Amino acid sequence: MMVSTYYSEFEWLYKELDFFEQFTASGTTGVVKLMQKESRYFLHVFLMGLNMESDTIWTHILHRPPLPSLREAFNMVLGD
Repeated sequence: MMVSTYYSEFEWLYKELDFFEQFTASGTTGVVKLMQKESRYFLHVFLMGLNMESDTIWTHILHRPPLPSLREAFNMVLGD
């Protein structure tokens, strides 16, 4: 599967899950922390779904402070 196809399907599932997941937080800080945690989680899941030939780009992405967004990581993978 091409990376762009994989990314499109992954992003669609990610947005669908976000839509159906119910969440209540107390205060803005809790919401921001949860969003950051989910973003990191889905970045890792996306990278794990790539083929093994992409392991150098995984390392580059995961050691980049701060961690990129899912879209930024996708663009980095395409640029590799």
